[in-house]
Amino acid sequence: MYYPHMKEIAKNMRKNGASLGDISKKLNIAKSTLSFWCKDMVLPESAF
Repeated sequence: MYYPHMKEIAKNMRKNGASLGDISKKLNIAKSTLSFWCKDMVLPESAF
């Protein structure tokens, strides 16, 4: 289980263009968990 603020940090990082792999390494959270948390997010064009 992760602290609730970790989800917000991860989502903010993703919104700013970080890849799931980068976020996973920095926060020590599985990419599958990050993918689930961020599945409904609309990413900016710069993230591609």
